[in-house]
Amino acid sequence: MAEFAQLLPAFKLRMQTTPQLIMGEVSPVTGMAVGPIEYGSLTSIDGYGTERFEGQVVNGADVFFKTPMGVKLDFRSVIRPTEGEMIYFTFTGFIEANEDTAAVMKGDPNATGTNWGSSFVSGTFETGNPRWTHLTNKVFVGSQRLLKRVGKPLEVEINLSQVVVG
Repeated sequence: MAEFAQLLPAFKLRMQTTPQLIMGEVSPVTGMAVGPIEYGSLTSIDGYGTERFEGQVVNGADVFFKTPMGVKLDFRSVIRPTEGEMIYFTFTGFIEANEDTAAVMKGDPNATGTNWGSSFVSGTFETGNPRWTHLTNKVFVGSQRLLKRVGKPLEVEINLSQVVVG
């Protein structure tokens, strides 16, 4: 089955959001909210690539489209590596509709978060940074979870894998 895609663990993306900016109902069945990113980091997994990647999310927002079937995601960010030009990272995905997701999205004070596997994303990188241009021709997919801790901003954790040929 060498012709089928496989996944190569690549990065851990960790972010904290500020309170959501509610856009309201943008259609009869869809609500929209924006979760600005307050802080974030992207680090490569040991063994991925020829050199370690570490970067800070310096700008970004997660746009949530709430539908009866779940939440669709549209994320865009700028990442500053330890040296060189910035990297643009974007992904789309979904969070399934369940009680945990609803509690987090509604700001329930008793919400603790979602489980791994209740959200998946796919995305790409773009940069002119010669050290990291090899990332621009790759597709990454990830499993995401949301963590809500008392008195802290919403945390988003994503484990990204590169899609490779078997």
